Amino acid sequence: MEEPTGGAEFNPDFDGGEECQRLTIIVENEIAGGSCFTAAIDSFINLDEIRQGTALWVDQVKEALFVGGSREEQEQAGALDWLSHFLWLPWTLTFSLFTPPPAYLGGWVCFAVSLGHIAWLTIIIGDLAELFGCVANVDDNITAISFVALGTSVPDLFASMTAAKQDPHADASIVNVTGSNSVNVFLGIGLPWLLASFYWYMQGTTFAVKSQGLSFSVLVFTCGACVTLSVIQIRRWKVGGELGGPVDTKAYSSFLLVVLWLSYIGLSVWKYQNIDAPLTQDLMMLGLTIPLVGVVMMIFAAIRFLLKLSKEYIGEEGFWGIFVAIGIVGLRFAVLFIFQWQ
Repeated sequence: MEEPTGGAEFNPDFDGGEECQRLTIIVENEIAGGSCFTAAIDSFINLDEIRQGTALWVDQVKEALFVGGSREEQEQAGALDWLSHFLWLPWTLTFSLFTPPPAYLGGWVCFAVSLGHIAWLTIIIGDLAELFGCVANVDDNITAISFVALGTSVPDLFASMTAAKQDPHADASIVNVTGSNSVNVFLGIGLPWLLASFYWYMQGTTFAVKSQGLSFSVLVFTCGACVTLSVIQIRRWKVGGELGGPVDTKAYSSFLLVVLWLSYIGLSVWKYQNIDAPLTQDLMMLGLTIPLVGVVMMIFAAIRFLLKLSKEYIGEEGFWGIFVAIGIVGLRFAVLFIFQWQ
């Protein structure tokens, strides 16, 4: 209650002070006709919360079964929607069945179960990547830095995408990336190595891990991180935010980050294949990558410029048709050249 009239005043000793008056009402749950045992359980466990959570659980399973999440959306779904539904149905049905809604215990049960899902998915992805590397005869270090790293980072990618779409600011999506990497470094690597060092110390020996080009990978990663932070800062100055903005700004910044990631993978793979290369050669390869990234960005800018022009004359579909045709012809010439060279 605020702004009293007619000469009324609030008691300054009550809740709210002289400016307002607050009345706190406590509603106690009482089960009519319930037994003493039920009343005792309800004093520790919120039965209404369990009923609500169970109803939400049933609803989320039903949403997973319908195309688009409901019967109405399913009636209006197209062929692509049905195809996507059947492709993702095993995953959506599994997670809807074995992931409780956030109504239980304030969402802590859902949080714990979700972490468990991420754990077993990460284990499966890591094992599949290692098997792929073994079958393809790819070195373990290359497999780990490319396929395993990509597979284990997919949950972080989708989490950052969801945070970027739902949060009006970019803090949640960026902090998610830095926080997950901190967990990987301090817990994913530090904790197992610490336990292993204690174990082998009690066995009377030492625990040593060979770096095998780790310093070079860290150097490349640091350079890429500095460029990324610079891009974020420039976007903050020019666009007014780390995410969003004009279409060209989003396209160039996102493509640059993808190129940086590919450059990191390429340089790391080169280092693992040339593990005994001297420092001067490492720096030379790193220096050659910088203009290469610039050339790739110029090609991307030229493609976007041609795409804009094509919309006025032949349309976007016509441009991409010509682009794909040129790519196919170039690929055929490349294959012929390789076979002729062999």
